[in-house]
Amino acid sequence: MAKKADRASMQLLLTNEDLGGKRIVFPRGRTIHDATDPADHFFYIESGQVRLFHVSEDGMARLVDILGPGDWVGTAALARLPQQGRRAIAVSEVVAWAIPAKRLLEHLGNHGELAAQLLENLAAGLQEAWQDANRLIFDDCRHRLIRTLLRFSTSAAASPAPHGVVLRIT
Repeated sequence: MAKKADRASMQLLLTNEDLGGKRIVFPRGRTIHDATDPADHFFYIESGQVRLFHVSEDGMARLVDILGPGDWVGTAALARLPQQGRRAIAVSEVVAWAIPAKRLLEHLGNHGELAAQLLENLAAGLQEAWQDANRLIFDDCRHRLIRTLLRFSTSAAASPAPHGVVLRIT
């Protein structure tokens, strides 16, 4: 799960020459990473919309999250897992920074403030995932649907409209 981070601090992190981050433009429909891809890069979304999918062993994909500017994807790389574990697809043209996980972890070891900020963002995402799991267990289907629509209404899939928002989801 990805979370918003302080843009100024993250921009400084991304443009650090020692880190080796690369700014990549992904065209609409391009896979940023698949579930079975090596978890060797961490991605920061500068612009555009990314949809994150859980993929079952039989190839079925389920939408997990909708991400946009300031969000992160590829956290499996920070956990040093062998594979990404999720499929990330550019829904619109996406500009993202691909950061080698090994270099990022080394860099954070020398920059405690950035490490603390990233840890705080990732921990908030973990808390949110646990809350979602609790709601899945205890809430009925109607409440889960309402919560999901409300969550997506503040995501990159939402556009302001005269009387609310328009969601671009299927």
